[in-house]
Amino acid sequence: MATAFSTALVGLSHAADRAPLDLECEINPVCVEDAIAQAILEIAPETDTAATSLVPIDPRLELALPTLTPERPNTVVARNLTPATTTVAPVQSVDQYEIDETAIAARDARMLDTLTRQSIAAIVGQGLENDGETTSQERQAAEAFYASRGHAPLFLTAGKLNELGATLLDVFETADSYGLNPVDFENIAFIAKDGQAGDAMAAARADVGMTLWAIRYARHATTGRVNPSSIASDITLERNFVDPSTVMPSLLAASDPRQALLSYHPPHEQFHALREELAKLRQRSETEILQPIAEGGTIRLGDIDPRVPQLRERLGLPDMMMTASVDDADVRLVSTRSDEDPVPTPPNPNLFDETLDAAIKVFQAEHNLTADGIVGPATFAALNEQAGDLVPHIIANMERWRWMPRELGDFHVIANVPEYRLWVMRDGESIFTTRTVVGQRRHRTAIFSDEMEYMAVNPYWNVPSSIARNEILPRLLQDPGYAHRGNYEVIYNGQTVDPFAINWHAAAELGMPRIRQRPGARNALGEIKFMFPNQHAIYFHDTPSRGLFGRDQRAFSHGCVRVLDPWAFAEALLTNEPDWDLARARSLQGPSERNLILDNHIQVHLTYFTARVNDEGRLIMARDIYGHHGRVLDALGFASS
Repeated sequence: MATAFSTALVGLSHAADRAPLDLECEINPVCVEDAIAQAILEIAPETDTAATSLVPIDPRLELALPTLTPERPNTVVARNLTPATTTVAPVQSVDQYEIDETAIAARDARMLDTLTRQSIAAIVGQGLENDGETTSQERQAAEAFYASRGHAPLFLTAGKLNELGATLLDVFETADSYGLNPVDFENIAFIAKDGQAGDAMAAARADVGMTLWAIRYARHATTGRVNPSSIASDITLERNFVDPSTVMPSLLAASDPRQALLSYHPPHEQFHALREELAKLRQRSETEILQPIAEGGTIRLGDIDPRVPQLRERLGLPDMMMTASVDDADVRLVSTRSDEDPVPTPPNPNLFDETLDAAIKVFQAEHNLTADGIVGPATFAALNEQAGDLVPHIIANMERWRWMPRELGDFHVIANVPEYRLWVMRDGESIFTTRTVVGQRRHRTAIFSDEMEYMAVNPYWNVPSSIARNEILPRLLQDPGYAHRGNYEVIYNGQTVDPFAINWHAAAELGMPRIRQRPGARNALGEIKFMFPNQHAIYFHDTPSRGLFGRDQRAFSHGCVRVLDPWAFAEALLTNEPDWDLARARSLQGPSERNLILDNHIQVHLTYFTARVNDEGRLIMARDIYGHHGRVLDALGFASS
């Protein structure tokens, strides 16, 4: 640049020899310096600028430089000169000319913006470096974006953050309030809203860096930071992706750029309810963090136990001693009791009274536990899910909402596996809910979304090959008559065969025939199943094993989801089918399988949320029955313990 500057000065002097400069330019340093700047831009080779851009682009570091005003390349006249009071000659001398500081500042700004544009062109021209945080598609999108606008800076004007830059800086600084990792944007603290870039190259790097940040923010907000398939192979949710080439044009076109960037977060009501809960939790002091309650033995109404005060505090009930003191004071104010009357015995603070019993029952019902008021292992476990620092747990659940389809469907079913419960939702409101039984830990219920296409009344149960080999074959090896007693059919080459005609020892070696259970009262799928064909062979169904629904922990199936009241569930679903009602559906009951085809497919979402906010605004925590939640915590950098 120094060489270019010298060349520019020589060029100007030669031009002055060949022809007189404009009269004003001969004495006005602003004009002279503009001419010099223009000459620099015309003469300086692009490689001079490009050579200075080898440092990785990071606006957080560039604008950390001290606040400086770039030195002008030619300052030959002192500032603030007072004009002569004598009659102005046709040509003024330099000493008599009054300097316009505003014009000089404007000139400086124009020159810095021009040089910044040239620096951005050089940075983009050689290709943005891989910083390990952005994808190649994002870098290409940023390069194309700047090329489309002639490499003009977007977030900085005259080396300072402009209104758009300050707006997006606010979004970056509050990323953690939306459950994103502030470390991804932590160095933005070095960009002061009133700071000044050290030079044009620093301004260029800052501008390009903020563009990359905006694109990265959109990705993290939309797609999340954790790949679901890295948590478990049976989490097969289709991820949401944002086209990086659309992010910056959409921000520029938006009347509210801040809201445009925030709109990349999930739109779901539960996501934003958790975000509000996150804000509340962060306002708690360390003393307000709940401590675990010792589980010990079971306690119930009438018991005296030292854990009772903790239970009352956890459920928001007043301290019994404080209540007693107030009540006693009120009595003393109005009482005519003489000094000889016996003093009332204060209540025992460790007594499990009726108030606590009622509060426990409400808590149990909210957490899908048996609402009997007895505080046993399951209730203690649910109470202790709310102990400790809940912030990481809320963030991990917000992350999993980023995995969900953006549109759940105006009419849909959501079955949350850790809560052992499903809901039928219409326009954001629950119209039906019931208990479920889900897969055991070794036969997990898969997490995915699909569409319910039909119901099968009087269903066959086509026994999965793993169950046939591991559970039914050992019994058939001992007694082929087990097939008849269990109402099973053996299918070989498309034909039903006598189980006594099968060499089951050879079948164990050469391959199992297909086994299915006929419709009937003992059928494992009960009277009806709800089909949304998928790669996991998971569906909802009735069951003859009704007793399991009375348990608090209900992970007992081989992966499919058993429904407590299947016909009530069917009735709720059929409100979405104008030509069907419950009576017509039940008319299909009989000895053979009958399919009820749904004209309107229903979106089904099998989810894994361990935190949600209920209709009363209370935070509900569920146990991590498969360990998915702990693995998400680890992936996000939190300690899963």
